[in-house]
Amino acid sequence: MTQESPLPHVAVVGLGGTIASSTLAPDDLLTYGAPGFHVDELLEYLRPELLSVAELDGEQVLACGSSTLSIADLVRVSEAVNDALSTADAVVVTSGSDALEEIAYWLDLTVPANRPVIVTGSMRPFAVRDPERPSPPTRLVHGADGPANLLAAIRVAASGVTAGQGVVVVFGDLLHAARDVVKRHSTLPDPFESPASGPIGYLFGGSVVLHRHVVRPLGDPAEPLVNLAGCATAAELPRVEILVSYPGGGGEAVDAYVAAGVRGLVIAGMGLGAISQDLAAAAGQAAENGLPVVCVSRSGAGSAVAKLGWEIVVGDLAPTKARLLLILALLGGQSSAQVAQTMSRLAMPGVPGRQG
Repeated sequence: MTQESPLPHVAVVGLGGTIASSTLAPDDLLTYGAPGFHVDELLEYLRPELLSVAELDGEQVLACGSSTLSIADLVRVSEAVNDALSTADAVVVTSGSDALEEIAYWLDLTVPANRPVIVTGSMRPFAVRDPERPSPPTRLVHGADGPANLLAAIRVAASGVTAGQGVVVVFGDLLHAARDVVKRHSTLPDPFESPASGPIGYLFGGSVVLHRHVVRPLGDPAEPLVNLAGCATAAELPRVEILVSYPGGGGEAVDAYVAAGVRGLVIAGMGLGAISQDLAAAAGQAAENGLPVVCVSRSGAGSAVAKLGWEIVVGDLAPTKARLLLILALLGGQSSAQVAQTMSRLAMPGVPGRQG
């Protein structure tokens, strides 16, 4: 908070997505989209409720849906959040829900943890776009969850209670750690879960109730776990792809990705990480040639276990998050062994000797 105001300063970074989208009718929950609302329009709608909560400023960094996001976009979001943290007490990021868990985890790895960073979104569009009065929104979509989620996220950010916890997802009045949260339903208004550990807390009557603290890798919370400041340009970030194992799955995709210059692979294996015979043969050959290959479980919860000797395991990390972590672990030009050590340290904190 500043000397001029007793309220905490919360910066709100808008990325677009459903929470910022408009629709033509209040019961249209499927064909919504552009034109979207600027993050300042969303804040203006909630202004009366926020006057006693925080000093706010908004920045529209992106205006797109989850399916169009690139790794370069994620780098840009990290830069925006880091810039905002230089002056704000906390940051809220509004994004599309389809990639929300990945945005949150990427930020968890690339921004400091000493101040609250909250990510939220919605499953339903914010409001009907009125050509006669386009801003701020006046007629909400029936059952719109965006206003409630944004208000809750700002309340959590302003409270300061998640400082030191890393990035936290606030959705449906629940608080989830960025590492653990996954989207488990495509349409329901409460689609996010933390299968292994459960939410870290919830909101009750405007107050934040924390059940537990997040175990994070050792380090200075004022510094990001992975510093992007000195990395190559976003366009030069290493490419990592994901393959899924299933009965009879072949290995041709491994060879194709290697030929395309992929720098690492993540395999979502069956159960404890079992990989079909042909896929395992191709991936094992690639690993012997120096390609880092990470194995996780496709089950949705639970860990993978190293059985073949060449795979890197990262506990119960989701495949999409393992991909992001591998991209960041590859930045320093490390060997496969060094990449494995970095990933183990960042993916499985607080459990010495844990294999997965």
